[in-house]
Amino acid sequence: MQDQPFSESNLDSAEYRERLKRKLNCLIAVLEVALAKVRQALTGPAPDLERLTRIHKNLQDTLEVCMRARKAL
Repeated sequence: MQDQPFSESNLDSAEYRERLKRKLNCLIAVLEVALAKVRQALTGPAPDLERLTRIHKNLQDTLEVCMRARKAL
């Protein structure tokens, strides 16, 4: 089951759900670090506000989707 791509039919397996949760937790950690770096860049000298604000929104939206997915598992 470890090499199988995502499939809703596999969600019945506790092992499969646990593997997805581990992957989501890793992705959430990466997104949180990226968000912190963007926030830091926003407070730095001469930030590109439009670009950084757009990146921040995309990261935040993705993080929220990941959090909901983790909760659903």
